[in-house]
Amino acid sequence: MRAPLSATLFLIGLATLAQDDFVGTDTLEDPLRWSGGVELLRPVIDLIDNQPDAHFLRLEGFVQRWVRPDIAARFSVTYATDYEAIQEPPFITDTTKVTRYATQESTDLRFGAGMVIQKRREAFVEGTKHFAPLLGVTLLVGRQDRSITDEDQGYFRDSVGVAFEPVPGTDVRSSRTDRMFYAGFDVAPGLSGRLGQRWELEMRLPIEFTWWSTWESTTVNYPGVPDWWDQPVNVGVRWPRLYVHYRW
Repeated sequence: MRAPLSATLFLIGLATLAQDDFVGTDTLEDPLRWSGGVELLRPVIDLIDNQPDAHFLRLEGFVQRWVRPDIAARFSVTYATDYEAIQEPPFITDTTKVTRYATQESTDLRFGAGMVIQKRREAFVEGTKHFAPLLGVTLLVGRQDRSITDEDQGYFRDSVGVAFEPVPGTDVRSSRTDRMFYAGFDVAPGLSGRLGQRWELEMRLPIEFTWWSTWESTTVNYPGVPDWWDQPVNVGVRWPRLYVHYRW
């Protein structure tokens, strides 16, 4: 009697242990649900392309959490600066030459909150695929300070057409400075893949819709502005984004 009872208890113990292991391990979910990181592509391009008369900088950081195996919440902060100076072709008459030096400058601070939809099991749990397609939708809100400046100078020309002396009163500076607020959203298809256990690389192509309003504006001598300057609605495909994640 004692032997059958011991065997029964042993089998019950094995069944209980097997059931505990099965319940405790979820093979359909990635256990590393948090990640944080930065965007890499734009800073690298900025470092390569920057010139004294045209320099740019865009920095973006984010944090992300998978609230379900295929849905994540994502929050981001972006800081960007842009400066460009252009020596425009001179305006020439029989007696004078007028030169123009134009500059444009902006500083942008943006916050984003949204979601990511992605089937990750094959790439991030099973390892049977290298990449997993995704779709990101992000609500955007931000502030931009932008300015444009034109500096004009007229010169007398001599009998052979050489400009040699400034014309009095033609040294004119025109400027406009605006503080803009905007809100909108972007839709970004993309894909990502795992690099080792805790690193992830993600590529996105944002399609952005934003509505802009001018909070305050200062104008001196009414410079010319580009066509897009006063547009209340902006729609466009932005530079591709390349993000690196550290997961935990």
